[in-house]
Amino acid sequence: NEYRALLWGMRFFGTLLMWISFLLAISPLTQMLNLIPLVGGLGRMAVRLLLLALAVVLSVTIMVISFVAHSPIILILLLLVIGGGAYWWYRQRQPVENPIPG
Repeated sequence: NEYRALLWGMRFFGTLLMWISFLLAISPLTQMLNLIPLVGGLGRMAVRLLLLALAVVLSVTIMVISFVAHSPIILILLLLVIGGGAYWWYRQRQPVENPIPG
């Protein structure tokens, strides 16, 4: 389907742009790594891989949030699960009264 191909292309392009923007934002720090001969190249590669992983994680998170926000049934189910979990957590934190006196 042409629509799905375009959609995935835009998702990939957005992830690529996010990664490039992270690289540009952190480039002054990676340039400082060049002052140390052996660490410069390895440090830049490690930073690139770390920022790529960050860009992919953030992109997938944004895609999931978008999917949930555009699907009312899943949104309602998710809100019910979150509400039930919050209620359960609240009930677990309340102190239990001792039924047997002293």
